[in-house]
Amino acid sequence: MGLFTDFQEAVERGKEGKNAGLPMGDLDKLLAIVPNIQQRTYYLIAGEPGGGKSAFALNSFLYNPFSLLRISNPNKLSFKVFMWALEIPKIDIITKAVCRKLYFKHKYVVDVNHVLSKGKNRITEEVYKDAMELSYYYEELEEIFNIFPPENPTGINKTMMKYAEDNGEIIYKHYTDRDGVQRKAFDKYIPNNPDEYIIIIIDHVGLLRKEQGFNDKQVIDKMSEYMVDLRNSFGYIPVMVQQISRAMSSADRFKLKRVEPQLSDLKGTANTQEDANIIFSLFAPSRYDIEEHRDYDVTKLLDRYRWLSVLKNRDGEADVGLGLNFVGEVGAFKELPAPNILKLSGYEPYTTFNKIINTIEDGDQI
Repeated sequence: MGLFTDFQEAVERGKEGKNAGLPMGDLDKLLAIVPNIQQRTYYLIAGEPGGGKSAFALNSFLYNPFSLLRISNPNKLSFKVFMWALEIPKIDIITKAVCRKLYFKHKYVVDVNHVLSKGKNRITEEVYKDAMELSYYYEELEEIFNIFPPENPTGINKTMMKYAEDNGEIIYKHYTDRDGVQRKAFDKYIPNNPDEYIIIIIDHVGLLRKEQGFNDKQVIDKMSEYMVDLRNSFGYIPVMVQQISRAMSSADRFKLKRVEPQLSDLKGTANTQEDANIIFSLFAPSRYDIEEHRDYDVTKLLDRYRWLSVLKNRDGEADVGLGLNFVGEVGAFKELPAPNILKLSGYEPYTTFNKIINTIEDGDQI
């Protein structure tokens, strides 16, 4: 009866709209396949270095749900994001988030170098004024977004276990083992707020701090093992970012027109792909001198084009995908029209942007 009771409760939650999940953003084709961000779901994002994996993780699992919920349900931002940024400095993440917001709000493109006045770049008064006016947005974002420095899997797990203990009740079963020793084992977790979504972003798994005596594969496997337990026991939502092997670009695969990422391309270990519920991959055809991909004209879209694939979908359709417009300077994605529509309407809105540039010349006052 207990099993069926659990099923009934899940169905009733769905009828009440409590299984709708967090919105991932304006990706209509994707959302027909992947039903928003769901509790108790482990996501894996795979791709090549510099292909937009980190940006996609932050867009889909932080910025988009945060922005959309601020509009549709501002009094119920019932989610938190814990991110271990293992590759990108914290200040760069925050600055690129500002660049992204400026792009969507003011329709111009500036990059991190401009905003932070790195090298010969100098922030313009316009950008400075617009950026400073965003403080309200980031004060709200800070309430749900936590960025941590590099850590090993055990340290990350301890942080998330502490959050579970502070925000719910962990119930244990007590038993006696075969040697007569009293022990306890996890039974169930009762969260203070069962409607809260807890997202854990690890970016990327290949840069995790080492566990004592573990090799690289064992470190990633241990992290994935912890993520599975946090998913199953507490309903948390792991989002693991993993690089693909450079073997994907081998000449033989290129000849066979099989350069899109595959599950076998994941770098370091295969355990993550077995543990994950849903696996996304990002592919940049312009890096392979491909003129046309999935009927999109790569010669026009160039590096502004990414193909997003669902390589694995435990509860739904897999081996499907959609074309995305990628604005790398600000880390933003949006869905491209179908290729036939794009050919009629033109590529310019997806390739040409209002860029603000301000630099100093050698010898100028600094």
